[in-house]
Amino acid sequence: IGEHPIVLVDDDGGESYESYYTSALNANGYSHVYWNVSTQGSPPLSELSKRKVVIWFTSMEGMFTLTGLDERNLEDYLDAGGTLFLSSQDYLGERFEGFARNYLHVQGFTADVYSSSEAGVPGDPVSAGLDLATDYPFWNYSDDITPGANAGCILTNSTGNPGALRHAEQWILGVF
Repeated sequence: IGEHPIVLVDDDGGESYESYYTSALNANGYSHVYWNVSTQGSPPLSELSKRKVVIWFTSMEGMFTLTGLDERNLEDYLDAGGTLFLSSQDYLGERFEGFARNYLHVQGFTADVYSSSEAGVPGDPVSAGLDLATDYPFWNYSDDITPGANAGCILTNSTGNPGALRHAEQWILGVF
């Protein structure tokens, strides 16, 4: 009844990686709406604002992972208290600017570290016990990231460095 609490934004350039996300959401009983950027364009703020959670993935789409308008819409959504999970292989390399620093709370990064896995941080409420092994789709494009202020590592990669973070004051998750 009512709006779905989650919007799954498929921004992978027409690839079929959405199956990983839809399978996980469906298997766990999470009601969601699917938004395909290739066929529908970027979701407007009015669409994002209807949802409690935005899951946005770009996979290894190397150009225009998020546009300036996408970032502004996400900033407004987050400023209003929204929750974001962003997974992107090339976003930081393409647009390491204001949104990445001020909203995703990434202080720095090293691109393409060839990580074969991501493991949860013991005691973390999001990632403890997680193990994303070698079937991780784009291991050669994973990044080491340095969390900024009030952000913490939630996944370490096979290089032993942070590969994902969350912001401590708001549920903003980024896997790079």
